[in-house]
Amino acid sequence: MARPRPLTQTSKALFDTLIQGLVLRRKVDNAAGTYMAVHVAQLGDRLYSVSHQYEQNGDVMMDPEVHFYVAPSGEVFPCMYRLDGTGCRVESLWVENGKVVFKPRAQRDVASFVNSTWFPNIRRQQGLKVRRDSTS
Repeated sequence: MARPRPLTQTSKALFDTLIQGLVLRRKVDNAAGTYMAVHVAQLGDRLYSVSHQYEQNGDVMMDPEVHFYVAPSGEVFPCMYRLDGTGCRVESLWVENGKVVFKPRAQRDVASFVNSTWFPNIRRQQGLKVRRDSTS
């Protein structure tokens, strides 16, 4: 049976750094306008949003936004991808009646994007130092 793909250890370490001490939301902008700031928000008990944002015609646009579900086990799963400029929105994982339900290909694609491209870019662009340990 297929299993959803969690964040890698390196990506989870960055995620943990981004949400550490979070109270509802925060903006990380260590690049002084050189790169887009990173917006982090807690959407629910186990649900978080990480995004890049810009304004277009007075509307806040996501470029992109990814939602993350933190499982009771501590694993973190990318579960929604949104890119407003293209109208793209893909929900790939959700909890229904206490059970994780997911679309294997879509969830794998979002996890691959976050793990191999987006989070390494955020880490480099924002100059973020992350703490790694064997439990992440």
